[in-house]
Amino acid sequence: MNIAGVSATCLGHIARIHRKLEKEKVIAALRMKLDRSEIAGVVEDALDDISTFS
Repeated sequence: MNIAGVSATCLGHIARIHRKLEKEKVIAALRMKLDRSEIAGVVEDALDDISTFS
C-alpha cells in the first residue's frame, strides 16, 4: 500500500475517532481513488467508516 492508501485509512480513522470531518470534500477525494485497484479496498473501508461514524 502506498501513501494514498494510508491516507484513506487515516481519513476513515478520523471519522471514527472524532466523528466529524469535511464530509463532502473527503468523500469526493476518496471516490476519485476508487479506480486504483491497489487501494480500492482501503478506500471503500474509509468510505464505510465515514458513512457510519460521521
